[in-house]
Amino acid sequence: MLKLSNINIKFDQDVVIEDGTFQAYPGYLTGLIGESGTGKSTLLDILGLKNYHQQFNYDYYQLNLKELSKSELNALKREVFAYITQTPEFISTMNCLDNIKLECEIAHKDFSKEKLSEILSFVGLSQRANAYPSQLSGGEKQRLAFAMALAKDTDVLLCDEITSHLDKDYAKIIVELLSKIAHQYQKIVIITTHDHSVIEMCDNIYEIKDKKLFPSNELTQKIVSSSIEIPQAKLTMNFYQRIIFSRLKKRKLSYILTSIVCLISVTIMVFSQMIVSTALQVVNRVQYSNSENEIMILNKTFPTSYNFYLEDYYMPFEQATINQIQNLDFVNEMYPFFGFCITEVGNKDQKYVMTFSSSQGKQKVVPFDADGLFGEVVYPYYKEQHFEEKYSSTASGAFIDSYFASQLGISDIEEGMTMDIEIYVPIYTTNEVIESLIGEEIQRTVSCSSHYVKCDLTIPVAKILPETHYDPSVPKAYIYIPYDVFEQHYQDAISDIKLESGQSLYAPSYYKLFVDEDANRKEVGDTLQKLDENLYVDDPIWRSMAIKTTGTFEYFKVFSGGMLIAGGLMMFVYGFSLDEENHKDYQFYKTRGIGKKERRYIILGEWLALWLIVFPISVILNLIILSKNDMFYTYLFDKISLNTLDLLLYTAVIYGGMSLLSELIPLINAKVRCEK
Repeated sequence: MLKLSNINIKFDQDVVIEDGTFQAYPGYLTGLIGESGTGKSTLLDILGLKNYHQQFNYDYYQLNLKELSKSELNALKREVFAYITQTPEFISTMNCLDNIKLECEIAHKDFSKEKLSEILSFVGLSQRANAYPSQLSGGEKQRLAFAMALAKDTDVLLCDEITSHLDKDYAKIIVELLSKIAHQYQKIVIITTHDHSVIEMCDNIYEIKDKKLFPSNELTQKIVSSSIEIPQAKLTMNFYQRIIFSRLKKRKLSYILTSIVCLISVTIMVFSQMIVSTALQVVNRVQYSNSENEIMILNKTFPTSYNFYLEDYYMPFEQATINQIQNLDFVNEMYPFFGFCITEVGNKDQKYVMTFSSSQGKQKVVPFDADGLFGEVVYPYYKEQHFEEKYSSTASGAFIDSYFASQLGISDIEEGMTMDIEIYVPIYTTNEVIESLIGEEIQRTVSCSSHYVKCDLTIPVAKILPETHYDPSVPKAYIYIPYDVFEQHYQDAISDIKLESGQSLYAPSYYKLFVDEDANRKEVGDTLQKLDENLYVDDPIWRSMAIKTTGTFEYFKVFSGGMLIAGGLMMFVYGFSLDEENHKDYQFYKTRGIGKKERRYIILGEWLALWLIVFPISVILNLIILSKNDMFYTYLFDKISLNTLDLLLYTAVIYGGMSLLSELIPLINAKVRCEK
């Protein structure tokens, strides 16, 4: 049995029920009658624990509900009480069948396909099983609510004006069934009504009149009460999965739009961050360039080329231009700048070795793979660059890049160690005409390709360069050797060459200049560029100054941050729309004892499930977009390539953060609305 005593209900200052007592027993259909506005529905809300805040004495069998915790009351609401209201409550993203299944999950009741089919058939919704609540009429919604209560099969069934939207014949069937549930299955069934035909079928009737609550007839049968235990079962994972995936399915269009917004934001952020990081790298690491007074010049005969550095097909400078440069007052030294290969051009299958010999006669033969080592990787360093002094070396010789040393398995250099390696020295070039489409016109340009001869290089090893070593003009140099050694090998290689028709002695299209330390770098650049229309000047110091003064990378940072803020605001605004869609579900949760904690689990689970679905899609799409050839950019002569790890990180953080913003308002309101 259940008993509610010391009932005092008022709306604002108007007293509705004063010092009332209500009792209902298993095996009886109890009616609650009264004029509209007398508090019938409010009393039913209290009986169903929907608005019970321990303000009244409430006994359910031997349990004093006033002494129970909120979680214990919620457990009772889930498994003991079923409540059918005047405005039935459903999960809006679930169809009829799924709402019934969910009700069973909440009450931890088993359900079979046959049982569900039988219930749907009884309430006349067999043909509407896949319809959503928004597609049902008022009467159909009442039928669905009744079907959910039947499937839940609880000990207490509360019905608030459930026949008001039903036709008379079907209403009679429903009331007869309620009576059968009470009598045959010994359930507590309480119904509020104005319908006299319903009142006549009730075994026990309470009436609210003149602010008093009193029984209209007395029960003569003796009621034997028994004790019960508080249900301890928690909501299952199936409960959360059903709600979460119903939301993803029903709102797929809005989630697709959300994902597109995040995808665009992530793509722009990744690209912008790569440019920013590259620009900052140039600025921060320019101090490690080999000299503060060096300048690189290039005979850029292909104006449309993005890659300015170390292109084989640029034509060499005219001798007259070289002479003009050497005669400039601010130029102290001018050196040809090119490199040697350590692998045979075009032969990827050949095995290569380097031999390291110590002063004690020990040898270490190190094989290395040609893959990734094609092109010129041995470059000169000059006395003006002070390698020995800068890197604290006690001897002159070869300096090995730290990355290349790690590939070779060389971690330290013994005193007196020498290195033996085959090198390929450029000795002559052949010219050819290349046609390129510029707008609607075909431009023909002469290019040159280099040809190499194999030589042996034996040289002391000075040191492994620190990881901080950075030469912006030679991004792929693995070995540096003194310029005099470099020059001697070049002269030896070309000494016996006999040129044939169409061949020219190799001459570089790049030169290193060392200028006066007090020279005005901008004036130096302007003067050099006036000498030849193809002459291109790259001054690492001026480059750093240009980046700092123009704030180019700052623009990208602002743009990138702006996109992030704009996307975040869009997601935040979108959260209001989501919260409005969720509003219908809050009363469903409240009636069934699903509080703010469980509601937040649902929202976070929905966000996580969406994130796990969209995240890999976003990464794949970004890889496709950013991996296209035209999405590789050269910014201030440093190639920006796609960093997959950065992409994963940015996508995970940005999409996760932005999509979580859309759930912020629902998360907040999960507490506010569930506690109202």
